[in-house]
Amino acid sequence: MLRKIVKFENFDGEMVEKALYFNLSQAEIIEMETMGPVSLSSLLRNISYEKNKSKIVEFVRTIVLKAYGERTEDGDFVKTQLMRDKFASSEAYSVLFMDILKDAESLAGFINSIVPKSALKEAENIQKYHPETMEKIDSYIKTGDFKSFDSSSKGDNNAVENKDTSK
Repeated sequence: MLRKIVKFENFDGEMVEKALYFNLSQAEIIEMETMGPVSLSSLLRNISYEKNKSKIVEFVRTIVLKAYGERTEDGDFVKTQLMRDKFASSEAYSVLFMDILKDAESLAGFINSIVPKSALKEAENIQKYHPETMEKIDSYIKTGDFKSFDSSSKGDNNAVENKDTSK
């Protein structure tokens, strides 16, 4: 998790200091790695070579808003679309966004702070070593037909098991 302090002038003309929180979970990394037209790891590897500034801006916007959340009093980290929308329209977002885009080191530092390397490696492995599974999942997502999806995970000790405990 990244805690970033930003300073900005609010709409009343007062200088404000605000703590912002960002995190991408392993599940979110895998979703970003496998669900989009371009994998997250591929974007990260190639962003420094990208000449199209609008693609860089869109990537930064997407990753910042996907990672943004708020800490609760009990220590949880919560993300909702409403929080993202509110943040995206704030001066705090604008200041952070401009800071991240000022140079390649700032962008790399932000990304490295919110993307656990182990999660990215795991996502790359799923893509690389189980392409047939990813194609199958992609197909089910596109068609909406999940009934015939074989959810058994033969040999996978880390699989999540769904058990009906209401009996």
